[in-house]
Amino acid sequence: MKKTVLFGILISIILISGAGCEKQKEPLCNSPYFEYKTGECCLDQDSNKICDNDEKQEENKLYQPVQPVITESCTKSTHFQCTWSNINKEEVQIKLKLIGNGIGIIKKIDIPGISCSKEFNEITVERGKIFEAGVGIRYEEIQQFNLPCTFNKDFVDSDLIVKMDFYNAKTFKEGNTSNYWMGYEDKEDITETMRITGLVR
Repeated sequence: MKKTVLFGILISIILISGAGCEKQKEPLCNSPYFEYKTGECCLDQDSNKICDNDEKQEENKLYQPVQPVITESCTKSTHFQCTWSNINKEEVQIKLKLIGNGIGIIKKIDIPGISCSKEFNEITVERGKIFEAGVGIRYEEIQQFNLPCTFNKDFVDSDLIVKMDFYNAKTFKEGNTSNYWMGYEDKEDITETMRITGLVR
């Protein structure tokens, strides 16, 4: 009887201690990898329990390269004010206002940043009809010029160079504005540099 009770107690102790000592499970993933879901490992070099691939994708979303911001503008120079510009896929359109007191005869307009230029027929004040030819511009007059271009990028940021013959206005003789207009000085070869920026639409 005593042996039976003793044997029962011994069996109970073995069962209880066996239940508390489960076999320790071996890790599936060894450092620097970790088990991010059951049975699957991924690289985690900074040991922050986030897969490195997931971190890189998040960084790429946050740090996408930014296109340069191009402000639409067309500046002025000594003799010209560029009052308006439009850049489309076929051409650059500009409006120039002559702010130098005289007559300007446009010979060439060049936008070197996009290899775009236009030459105009040579003409002189003496030959007359310069304004019908579309290249003569008077003081404070605004004229539009269209320059056909081939674009290799979707924005323009360049000098705008205008070459012209300029006839500076003379004054009235002794202030008498009715009879003694003195005409114009001899022509000067002038090169004006402005700046044009904008997106190609």
